[in-house]
Amino acid sequence: QNTPYYCIGLQTPIGKLLFGKQVGDSFCFREATYQIKAIE
Repeated sequence: QNTPYYCIGLQTPIGKLLFGKQVGDSFCFREATYQIKAIE
């Protein structure tokens, strides 16, 4: 299933932004808005 997965380190800018977020939360990064659909 060509589903993209991402591994993100907590010391990176996006890792700091995502820390504490939960499924359903949205965030903005590099002028785009994303929604967290799953955490595995």
